[in-house]
Amino acid sequence: LVADIEDRMRVPVPPGLTGEDLKWMWVQVSIMTRPTKPEKIEGATGWEYWRYERPRLNELWNFYRENFKTERQNLLTEYCEDAEKARARYGDVGDYNEIMNMIQNIMDTPAKKTPKIKYSGFPPMLDEETIRNTFAEFGEIVKLEITPAVDEMGDVSGTVEFDSAEGASKAIKQWNGVDMGMGTRLRIEMIE
Repeated sequence: LVADIEDRMRVPVPPGLTGEDLKWMWVQVSIMTRPTKPEKIEGATGWEYWRYERPRLNELWNFYRENFKTERQNLLTEYCEDAEKARARYGDVGDYNEIMNMIQNIMDTPAKKTPKIKYSGFPPMLDEETIRNTFAEFGEIVKLEITPAVDEMGDVSGTVEFDSAEGASKAIKQWNGVDMGMGTRLRIEMIE
């Protein structure tokens, strides 16, 4: 951990820090050195608009990516760009009509803002207190659930329930996509 911190910050870590201090330092270093994330683009249309307006569409796209369903990823993005054109192009192909209907239903249903998020990607050496303190800056935590890493190469995941949907939104904006080093990137999503 010391080597990772020093590599990222390019300065030596002060001697005598406790393990807890090093964990906190790693979290702070990760925040300070994280790349900027793309924000919602003003005036965006098509896929770039819908992926921010309906997070479930982005989740569906990621699901297709993770399961090597490239043709369905393409269908999803094309449908968001121009539904009529996509229906004309894919209307007679397998179960694509059913998929397009599902996409349209998601587009027609406003995203719900809830106080609950799910997360994954924390390094295995972080404990409950560190994770709790990481999220506590965004609001009061009503409930925190942690699923420990299965081994030293895995990541810690779980759920957080805040006292308000605003706290959940802030946590997502601040932490989603942050590179935690050691092969982990935080993934944080609202639970509907």
